[in-house]
Amino acid sequence: MKRFTLIFVLLALSVLTIQCRKNVELSQASNMPTENFAYDAALAKQAEAGDARAQCLLGLCYQNGAGVPKNMIEALKWFRKAAEQNEKEAQFYLGFAHDSGNGAGRDIAEAMKWYRMSADQGFMTAQVFLGTCYEYGKGGVKNPIEAVSWYRKAAAQGNSGAQTAMGRCYAYGTGVPQDYAEAVKWYQKAADQNDCMAQFNLGICYLAGNGISKDINQATNWFLKAAERNDPNAQAFLGALYYRGDAIKKDLVQSYKWINLAAAQGQHDAEQLRNAVGAEMTQQQIAEAQKLSSEFRPIPIDVSELK
Repeated sequence: MKRFTLIFVLLALSVLTIQCRKNVELSQASNMPTENFAYDAALAKQAEAGDARAQCLLGLCYQNGAGVPKNMIEALKWFRKAAEQNEKEAQFYLGFAHDSGNGAGRDIAEAMKWYRMSADQGFMTAQVFLGTCYEYGKGGVKNPIEAVSWYRKAAAQGNSGAQTAMGRCYAYGTGVPQDYAEAVKWYQKAADQNDCMAQFNLGICYLAGNGISKDINQATNWFLKAAERNDPNAQAFLGALYYRGDAIKKDLVQSYKWINLAAAQGQHDAEQLRNAVGAEMTQQQIAEAQKLSSEFRPIPIDVSELK
C-alpha cells in the first residue's frame, strides 16, 4: 500500500510541473512547416532573379541539406532576402534563427520582430512561437493576454500546438479566466489530431475529473495513445495505472516497461517509480519488462495529421 500511495503522490505532485513545461517544449515536428523539395538549378535561378518564394525554398534547402550541403549562413542569406520582400514563411525562419541562435546571434527582440511580421500575415507557426515568447516572457516581455491572443489565432486555423496551449491556458487561468471545461474542449481538438501533449493533458483531465466527468477508462485510453507516441509523462502515468490495476488489469511487467521508457527519457519521477515497482518483481519479470522496453518503437509523428 505504501508503494501504491508513493506512485500516485509523486505523479500528482509532478502534474503542475509537467503541464507548465509543455508549451515551452512545443513539438518542432508538429508545428514547424514541412515541404518536400530539394535544390535544383531552376530553383536557384528563380531565387537569383528575385523570386521571394524561391528564395525561401532555397534557404530551406541550405538549412536542411536538401540537395546541397547544410549551410546556415547561406540559408539565412536567402531567408533574409525573401523576408525583406515580405515572404511570411521566410520571416518565420529568420525569426527562429535569432530565437535559437542557429546560424545567427541569439537575439529574442529580433526574433519577435520577424515572428510578428509573419504572424500578422496569418502564418500560424509564427503565431504559436510569438505566443510562446509572450507567455514565458522571452526577451523580458511577459504578457499572457497577448500570448492567448496569438494562440487563439493559430488554434482557429487548426494548429494542434496552439490548441494544446489554449487548453493549458484555460486549465491554469493564464491570460484567461480559469475554465476546465474550455480546457478540455481545446485539448480534445488537438488530441484528435494525435498531438501527444494534448492526449496526455486530456488524460489528466479525465483522471482528475477536471472539466469533464471523472473516467479512469478514458484517462487510460488517452495516456496509452500519448505513450505510444513516446510522451514520457504519459508513459509514467500509464505505468502507474498498470500497477494500480483499476481500468486495466494489474500487470507489473507492463508497468515496469512503460515507466522504464519514461525514465530513459528523463521523466523526473520515473526512476523512483521504477524502483518501487521493481521491488515487487522477480528478476525474470524485470528482464522481460526490459526486453519489452528495448523492443518498443513509438508511433512516428505523421505531419499530415498535424497542422
